[in-house]
Amino acid sequence: MSQPTLTVLAGPTAVGKGTVCQYIRENYPKVWFSVSATTRDPRPGEVDGVHYYFVSMDEFDQMIADGQMLEYAVVHGKNKYGTPRAKVQEALDAGRPVIL
Repeated sequence: MSQPTLTVLAGPTAVGKGTVCQYIRENYPKVWFSVSATTRDPRPGEVDGVHYYFVSMDEFDQMIADGQMLEYAVVHGKNKYGTPRAKVQEALDAGRPVIL
């Protein structure tokens, strides 16, 4: 059995990342999509745990201190965004390819 892959889809706003992800979701259902954590407030229609994990600044900082983040960044000098490690590792351990 081959190792599952971890792929990072990155690019500036409005270049089509969402379109690419939608295509992958429709055509490759085994691929697991990571949900990022953020300290920003939810926008209308966003659902916690679906679009992002919405956490306080203190919760985010604790996740960093506890080694729970694969990566993180401060965006526009204000809000933090990052990838929680546990769910990504679970998917990889289950043999699923992962997209961040």
